[in-house]
Amino acid sequence: MASKKNIKLKTKRKKVSKTDNGLAKIATITTKSLSSAFINFKKNQELKKIKEIKMKNLNLKMKD
Repeated sequence: MASKKNIKLKTKRKKVSKTDNGLAKIATITTKSLSSAFINFKKNQELKKIKEIKMKNLNLKMKD
């Protein structure tokens, strides 16, 4: 019976075209970071609203 050799899987890398200059790369990075920051901000705003609602409900229950 033939033994199987370990085969290394190649990792895929994004090919950066030579026409991309530094400014285009920075713009891409900035766009990604701004969009992710905005998404995180919106999530945090929703969490704050939920916490406020829970605190109001808790205070109302304690008063009763």
